[in-house]
Amino acid sequence: MALSEGLLVFRSKPDSLVGLDIGSTSVKLMELSKRDGRLTLESCGIEPVPPRAAPETHARASGTHISDAEGVGEAIKRLARRTRPGTRRAAVAIGGTASFTKVIEMDASLSDEEMESEIALQTADHLPYPAEAVAIDFEVLHLSERDPTRVEVLFAACRREDAELLEDAVQLGGLRARVLDIEAFAMARAFELLQPDFGSDAAIFDIGATSTTLSVLHRDKVVHTREQAFGGRTLAEEIQRHRGISAAESARAMSRGEPANEPVFSQFRDKLLDQMARSLQFFYSANPSGCVDQVYLAGGVAAMPELAGHAARVLGMPVAVADPFAGMTVPDTADAPDLAVNAPAFMLACGLALRAFEP
Repeated sequence: MALSEGLLVFRSKPDSLVGLDIGSTSVKLMELSKRDGRLTLESCGIEPVPPRAAPETHARASGTHISDAEGVGEAIKRLARRTRPGTRRAAVAIGGTASFTKVIEMDASLSDEEMESEIALQTADHLPYPAEAVAIDFEVLHLSERDPTRVEVLFAACRREDAELLEDAVQLGGLRARVLDIEAFAMARAFELLQPDFGSDAAIFDIGATSTTLSVLHRDKVVHTREQAFGGRTLAEEIQRHRGISAAESARAMSRGEPANEPVFSQFRDKLLDQMARSLQFFYSANPSGCVDQVYLAGGVAAMPELAGHAARVLGMPVAVADPFAGMTVPDTADAPDLAVNAPAFMLACGLALRAFEP
């Protein structure tokens, strides 16, 4: 079932897609192609959105959503005009706490329509919304190891209003939302670029403007997600107050991390590392046999100088800054220094763009 008209989570794939990450402070676009088995970056870019237009669009369990679809749409339009993607079809994502996912077992003989009806009944028991306000989609994974007459099915649900607001903003931007994905799934897809021969468990901290999301992967599958209401906006606002500068100047200072030894930076970093350690501890408490061997940092704040090194010491394991461009062919016309600085912020857009190559 489509999440809204034209939006599909799992089934049916268009021939080409751009990944469109609609965040609370900016919109990020990435378009990829594949030649001889190697990914090529066709276009990418970042465009700020109006303040509070998308207050952590996919963040909160209460269903916080885009408050100014026209403002976000204008940002998308400017970004598309500048990057000139080769397709108008886009993949967008909704966050874990604004959605619900679960793997269940079902009778293998059921039709898609019968599965959909049964899933709708199960969803009603888990979501605090009336059935008519919920959008659902599902994917049959594989036969059950316990019982070959049953199959394991992954289903996802979210508020229909949240899906429709995303679709409206994309349409106002001159693109067409063809895929609505789950953020954690898209991040896991992008992670495969970092670990092509994935053989260990890893954690990805996606540090957004108002929230930080932990995704734990086991053999390239998401087994745990947790979101905390703490992100880069806290640092941006502290820099503004401390220096008496504008929001734009604060954003530039954050990206450069200058000066990294200034108290406002170190205080934010220490709070962030404490949040990360707590998130991992929560994972271990809920999964006593769980293990994390490697941590990756994604999101704009991840590029802050020395953050990875401090995180490695606090967490007691290797920590790296995610760079989805590392294994790609990048055109000579691309601004290499700019890509290097913004690389971790493009992880989600990359994971969305990779939907175009799934079988």
